[in-house]
Amino acid sequence: MKNLLSLPPVLKKVLVGSVAFIALATLGIFFFPWDALRGPINQYVSGQLGRRFEITQRLAVDLQPYPWGRTTVRVEGIEFANPEWAREPFFKAQAAEFEIKLWPLLFGKVNLPRVSLVKPLVGLQIEPDGRRTWALARDTSDAGATPTIGTLVVDQGTVKYSASAR
Repeated sequence: MKNLLSLPPVLKKVLVGSVAFIALATLGIFFFPWDALRGPINQYVSGQLGRRFEITQRLAVDLQPYPWGRTTVRVEGIEFANPEWAREPFFKAQAAEFEIKLWPLLFGKVNLPRVSLVKPLVGLQIEPDGRRTWALARDTSDAGATPTIGTLVVDQGTVKYSASAR
């Protein structure tokens, strides 16, 4: 404690300011109104994938800091359209909760260790040329664009699967 008091005044101010900034940033992240980001997220994802994506009701995020690197996302009302060439709607659920690893996401890989869905309607389709409705890219034939899912929990769901080449 004595060493801290003997610091030059400028260094004390920098130290106190840094601690205050970190504390405020941490509080801001944990109490951030994530639901306010629904519109921008809907637009961004829809634009990136070239098909409609919409969180229709609520969005909540629980950030888990390093070293875990997993963030839990909860949504109420989610819809995700299939590409134009598909016959079935891709995904619609009353609610969804999933863990997402942030580090792989920075490199364009979607890694979901746990996904829990309530009353989903899922239409999966794969074509002979390799196009997949579950690929998360404009080029749906890119096998690297499919998300990695660990545990999947479905409560009262319907899945339609179509593989015309098989």
